[in-house]
Amino acid sequence: GSLFLGESSNEEKVKNQKNQASSQNKAQAPTEGMVPPVAFTKMLTPTGYSCEACENLEDEDCIVVLDHALSQMKASERLSLELKMLENKYDCGSSVSDDMCLSYLDKAYSSIDDQERLSLLVKSCYKGELKIVPLISGAENIAEVAATVAIPKVTEAVEELASTHFHRSCNGGCSTEKVSLAEAKNEWMHRADVMEVATQKVVYGNLTSDEIRGLFTKFQEEFDRSYDEKEEVLRFDIFKNNLKFIDALNRQNPLAVFGITECSDHTEAERSKRKMSQRWSDYDAMKASLPTEVVEAAAAGPSHVVGKTFDVSPHLWERGMVSWASEDDCAACEMFPGLGQYNTSFLPEQFDWRKLGAVSSVKNQKYCGSCWSFAAVQDIEGVHFLATGNLTTFSEQQLIACDERNYGCDGGWMYAAMQYIADFGGIVPDYDYPYKGIYMNYEEPTPTCDQDLLNRKLEENGRDLGHISGFQMVAMGGEYERLMETVLLKNGPLSLAVNANGMEYYVRGIIGCETIAGKDYCNSATIDNHTPCDPTALDHGVLAIGFGEQENTEYWTIKNSWGEQWGEDGFYRLERGNNKCGVANMVQHSVFKKMEAKL
Repeated sequence: GSLFLGESSNEEKVKNQKNQASSQNKAQAPTEGMVPPVAFTKMLTPTGYSCEACENLEDEDCIVVLDHALSQMKASERLSLELKMLENKYDCGSSVSDDMCLSYLDKAYSSIDDQERLSLLVKSCYKGELKIVPLISGAENIAEVAATVAIPKVTEAVEELASTHFHRSCNGGCSTEKVSLAEAKNEWMHRADVMEVATQKVVYGNLTSDEIRGLFTKFQEEFDRSYDEKEEVLRFDIFKNNLKFIDALNRQNPLAVFGITECSDHTEAERSKRKMSQRWSDYDAMKASLPTEVVEAAAAGPSHVVGKTFDVSPHLWERGMVSWASEDDCAACEMFPGLGQYNTSFLPEQFDWRKLGAVSSVKNQKYCGSCWSFAAVQDIEGVHFLATGNLTTFSEQQLIACDERNYGCDGGWMYAAMQYIADFGGIVPDYDYPYKGIYMNYEEPTPTCDQDLLNRKLEENGRDLGHISGFQMVAMGGEYERLMETVLLKNGPLSLAVNANGMEYYVRGIIGCETIAGKDYCNSATIDNHTPCDPTALDHGVLAIGFGEQENTEYWTIKNSWGEQWGEDGFYRLERGNNKCGVANMVQHSVFKKMEAKL
């Protein structure tokens, strides 16, 4: 049977219900002189109009009604909504009035493909941004109005306008009595979710010195800090500098809250202990460790690698083959057949593997840069669950102590860890080889591998042993994010490397800026430039377990390995669709290997 997962978008709901409507309920687009069909008339009468009424109309009728509803809005409201629907792609020059700018936006908006425009309109209608109003109550006039509200295509005219009038900042020079373009572009600040998050943020820079001292005292009590007199002076200075850093993070991320955490008295060097060293976080080094043929093909775009297998012998991978995932792969379909319907063109708005049992409890790597092992192991846990029905917690310690391709607390690469497990023959459960959880410096040696334990477990080959045949590449660049969504949904959580700058102070919300506030704000002087999220410094290994959308802001749901007290119960959300923090630069996934277990 089918399985309902997540919530399909409203536009998908409308489209599906319209397609299922019987032929006698189908409405033809009214033209002058025609008596409008009942369904179309009902939608436009004062007592019967609503977003849901579009479900009884064909696409061409629905778009006529919604286009007209947009045309009836106040100029300032229409300017704001069209700018939002066009995703801030167009700016008017300072010499252009708002009226003229609105005219340009009207033409740009009308040039969009009909289906895309209908999708934007329906979504705006359901969100309450676009209100359907009755056209004219008399049925004899509806046909006349409907025949004239459809806006003609003006693609060539828009391209000409774009070359001369768009893509120049307003700089406050296009204000009119109705509305300024700058105000329209800052509409995001009035979003309900942005305003709600803003109320949860503390601006530490506005506090007095006594209030800062009070916060430090409270921090010491809450996190059981005890310093001698000299160290307390040092730690207080570090604490104050970190508050400035937190303020910058809060400005940079309109939908996320950053605050005082257990790391608030730590230096940058101390915070880095939970991340991979530069040797392992450098994106170029990661790519250099992979076969050149694969890296070069990936750089040419998804069409050059998706679904393909590369023979890379001889290479450090003993098996000599590297494959790339495709939207047709579906390791989850045996357990969840309904997932087979999805592809890169059709995905739910919300999806979360926690709800389906493929994600183990949150772990804590402590002050060791072993994040790579947690990401790789938890990827395998999901694959094992989908193949066997058993969610087994596997051993990170096996990788840290025994995987000689990687380097314990200094760092490592998830694909190399997966290759080690495939070559060795399996990974043991955490309860057989538990994580040490001790503080380790990079200078300390990697823990000794308990080879006897591993050999014994391998010989027993119990059902709790994790087997994989290797790994697949999933993404190596921002253009692969849509594929990431599909592969995650159909094959389980994905291990990936990401830049974790500032994550120590994350409390809740969606990390990101550009898809929320636009590039102008995010790159402006109001944003402190010392908090970059460098997509080429991938210093943290994590697990993507789902995706979602909040008020038109798309995000990834990611499992961290810093304990349940961190973030949103050990998880966080990251802006999706613009390769935020390099989230799509190095994504890989393990492939299950079926074995005959000994009883």
